[in-house]
Amino acid sequence: MPSMIEDLLDPKALPDPTGAVKLLQERIAAGRKDIPAEIVLKGGKVVNVFTGCIRECDVAVHRGLVVGLGSDYRGEEEVDV
Repeated sequence: MPSMIEDLLDPKALPDPTGAVKLLQERIAAGRKDIPAEIVLKGGKVVNVFTGCIRECDVAVHRGLVVGLGSDYRGEEEVDV
């Protein structure tokens, strides 16, 4: 079973440029909270590796990438962490 990273790097995953543009538009919409993300991890703690600060927030993931950190994200699947 290929990993999520391998899926993202697979040239067959996006056979045409319009597919890549549509995917980017979808991810941006999820990050802006215009559409629900695929999964939202609720109430987690995120570490800023540059400052060492720990922030409690939701993490929105859409089509294999983190698209947002914060609150009030909606998801097709929501998991309390």
